[in-house]
Amino acid sequence: MTFRKISIILCLCFIHIVWGDVFFLQPRILGGNRASEGQFPHQVLVRSTSGTVCGGSIISEYYILTAAHCVTYGSPPIKESTGSIIVKAGSTQLARGGQMLRVSKIIVHPDYDDSENDIALVKLEKPLKFSETIKPISLAEEDPPEGASVTVSGWGNVRDGGLKSRDLLFTTLTAMSHKNCNELLGYAPISLLCLAHRSGNGACEGDSGGPAVYNGKLVGVANVVYEACGSAYPDGYARVSYYRDWIVLNAEL
Repeated sequence: MTFRKISIILCLCFIHIVWGDVFFLQPRILGGNRASEGQFPHQVLVRSTSGTVCGGSIISEYYILTAAHCVTYGSPPIKESTGSIIVKAGSTQLARGGQMLRVSKIIVHPDYDDSENDIALVKLEKPLKFSETIKPISLAEEDPPEGASVTVSGWGNVRDGGLKSRDLLFTTLTAMSHKNCNELLGYAPISLLCLAHRSGNGACEGDSGGPAVYNGKLVGVANVVYEACGSAYPDGYARVSYYRDWIVLNAEL
């Protein structure tokens, strides 16, 4: 996951944030384990004809929740055409298996501006056929408590600047309080869920838009990594609880 958007430069004495150079996750999980078929039936691959690889989550038979930067380009962001986005469900393999589905509508959060509100919905042309490997996930109404173990997954780079994973990988990160995250980064939007990890672990380019799950519910959408994949800083996920009303309204849930 690696769309460069914000870069955070740390000194011993201060934190300097340069908007326009963080790493916005692009659709691999660093330090992850290989997922088995059906282990994450809500996970989908969201791919554009321009070559962008992202993740997404099934929230109904027609709708996928992903990151806005996965379905837009340029600055200010311009929405991709529906014909340029393909969704694949029901496989842990990046290049084979699963159902390939076309898109009929893309809904980007109206306040998305490259750095905040990085969340979007993709409507499928035809409904998904649910099975053991294709199932929706419920939206969380609350954030995971501080210190909770949160599972993230994706096909992103296996190391910073490396290749995408052929297999769906997953790992466990730790939920941070917004207060602690804000102090560490210097600024963290209230809409951001910060997930801490050990060095060399976490999200990377290609994981963008993918799910963060706690107690079987979707709590986050992969948005951004700070400084570099697997750095000492937490990864940023859009808080599903914060956007829940917008998601429910626009996805007709």
